[in-house]
Amino acid sequence: MYLLDGHEKHEVRTRTRMRMLCVFNPPVTGQEVHDENGVYPLIAVPAD
Repeated sequence: MYLLDGHEKHEVRTRTRMRMLCVFNPPVTGQEVHDENGVYPLIAVPAD
């Protein structure tokens, strides 16, 4: 597992074939906008 959570610069190199998977939690919705602190505020989901 490879985890980034603080805007770390990173580079991954391999010598053999590698399969990668990227997961966002909470999931991205396409409505994300950075706030003044550079983070994504939580988006409220209306109740049905």
